[in-house]
Amino acid sequence: MSDEQVSPDPTSPDLHGALVEIRRSIESLAHRFRRVALSPSSLGPRVAAEAPEERDAFTVGEEILAIPSSGLEPSQVFSLAMDRVARVLTADRAMLFTWDALASRLVPRAGRGFRRDDLETISIKAGEGLVGQAFQDERLTRVSGGAPRIVEDPFLALFPVSDAVAVPVRSGGSALGILYAGRRAPRPPFSEAEVLLLLVIADRVGNALGHRDAIETTRGHIGRLRELEVFLGHVLVGQDMEAVLARACEVACRLAEARVAAIGVPGGTGGLALAAGMGLSADALDTIRVDSARGLTGEMFATQRPAACRDIQGRAGSEDDFLLQVGLRACLAVPVRLRRQTVGALYVGDPEARDFSADQIEAVQVLASMLALGMENNRLYGEVQGALQGLERAQEQLVQTSSARAAGAMAGGIANEFNNVLAIVLGKTQLMLSRVPDGPLREDLADIEEAGWRAADIVRRLQGFAAVDGQATALREGVMNLILNAIDAMPQGGRLGLTARRVDTGVELQVSDTGEGIREDIRRRMFDPFFTTRAPHRTGLGLSVVQGVVSRHRGSVHVRSEPGGGTTVTLWFPVASARAVEVPPPAAEQAKAAALSDIASILVLEDEDRIRTMLVEALASAGHRVESATDGLTGLARFQGGAFDVVLTDLSLPECSGLDVASSVKRLRPDTPVILITGWGHLLDPEKLREAGVDLMLVKPFRLERVLAVLADALRLRPSA
Repeated sequence: MSDEQVSPDPTSPDLHGALVEIRRSIESLAHRFRRVALSPSSLGPRVAAEAPEERDAFTVGEEILAIPSSGLEPSQVFSLAMDRVARVLTADRAMLFTWDALASRLVPRAGRGFRRDDLETISIKAGEGLVGQAFQDERLTRVSGGAPRIVEDPFLALFPVSDAVAVPVRSGGSALGILYAGRRAPRPPFSEAEVLLLLVIADRVGNALGHRDAIETTRGHIGRLRELEVFLGHVLVGQDMEAVLARACEVACRLAEARVAAIGVPGGTGGLALAAGMGLSADALDTIRVDSARGLTGEMFATQRPAACRDIQGRAGSEDDFLLQVGLRACLAVPVRLRRQTVGALYVGDPEARDFSADQIEAVQVLASMLALGMENNRLYGEVQGALQGLERAQEQLVQTSSARAAGAMAGGIANEFNNVLAIVLGKTQLMLSRVPDGPLREDLADIEEAGWRAADIVRRLQGFAAVDGQATALREGVMNLILNAIDAMPQGGRLGLTARRVDTGVELQVSDTGEGIREDIRRRMFDPFFTTRAPHRTGLGLSVVQGVVSRHRGSVHVRSEPGGGTTVTLWFPVASARAVEVPPPAAEQAKAAALSDIASILVLEDEDRIRTMLVEALASAGHRVESATDGLTGLARFQGGAFDVVLTDLSLPECSGLDVASSVKRLRPDTPVILITGWGHLLDPEKLREAGVDLMLVKPFRLERVLAVLADALRLRPSA
């Protein structure tokens, strides 16, 4: 006889088929048992004497299958199983083990042939001895005879038997415990039929454990849903946020069956600050700052998903993790996300190592989502309340500001339109004067020209009211534009700052916001006329006006911003103001025009038909070759296909602005002069115009002599042949 005997593999097709057949039908089981010869000689003299003759296989199967898989407490099912193993299989020793996840050991739940004290002291590691090996391998394991393995097994050495069988108790596809049975000599080893019955008993116990787990899981789901339902009532609008955060920590501990919970929110110095907690000292909440790039928190931010750790003490790189510093071992960090961004973290943990179940993690995730919505609702509610409370105080100031802005915008728009009309009237009048002989008609045209220039002077004063007259109104309008831009950058609300102070030999004015910030590519163009990211609600002239005001006061503008980090615009003005540059008198312009001798090829880009026609006619009358286009893209296409000495372009063009045209011309042919036509000339920053590629400027309305004089200046800018 061999020292060790291993029963047939329960996963083999024959045995598995027999087991399925037994489970499905009592009748089939009874029929099988009736055919099994359980003779008294095979059971030994003692069993033969004790077993009644009328006890047949059907009775045995009936007793085993009478073990209920539901309706009883697990301890009752365990007791019935031990009774059947000891009585029906005539085992001298029987014990039912279940896995204790917290202790990581198999512990006995019921037994026969052992003292009560034994049940309290026995525990077996996975893989240790016969019982531990059967659990680890999840397969039936058996030893019989005087095998050395029995001597080496601490459990079998302490409770010796001649034949021992360990059967896994399964549920849900995994082993939950072990059913053990042993016989002492001179009893014969367990027969194959008896081992099969042991498998059936283990299966009944497994079903009972699975039913118990299903009930506990369902109860857990219901309990967690109730917790979340109650918490939802605490995150409604108007609740105190500190109380909501504290409540969330309490609920998190119950959902995850943990002792400690905390909520981290963005801190003022970077990372996270603990805004609420449970199971932590007040000192820890006040002093701890969480590095969002390190440890378990760093993993959570990197993956944007929950990060769990069974024992953070054994986690590499977590030596300075605050979770470890506060004495936790089992930890779970769940992101608090709002609008696809992580705005905080919800932590739960325990001082002992343990695993968090998938249901617990999912429940804490739902709680974190509710918390994010509650935080957002609270923020919005506070903003609305603050706005309502401050509305009455700010109403008068708002009306004044809106009126001033509306008047400025209206004045600027009217002035620009009048400039276009006056450019046509004066241009056509001057062309007619050059062709009409002396007489009453010429005198009438002269009167029209004089009235037109008076109107142009009124328009210039109107533009001065709109933005830049070098006085308090201009500065106020510039600051107003900065404030409105800051408000636009904070659609969800934020903090607007306005400060002024004297520095060195000037005055510094700062307008700051905590809004969305400005990307680098936008910051490079933010002062360009008509450039805006908020069309059609904004015209793109506000910051150009600011730049013009500052430039004409010999000041400077500095912008500090980064996406998501807010924006600060600093204006600096010297104590002494600069004088405005005077326009050369018409006589000087006529002298320049008279000096014009070169015949040039000129490209005119103007979307106003009459202004374009007037310019083309005037330049052609002076002997130049002239081509024109109504939009920027068409004009650039003609420029690329021709040879032009000078380009005249309007500032506001369809498709692309005059500044874009100037930049493209300089990129294609750097030596070609560019003249910018605009009604906003005195509002624009000359430095910005030079950076865009503009060489000279022709301000509407203009005299024809002025056109020829500016053209002469442009032709002189060309490099010598």
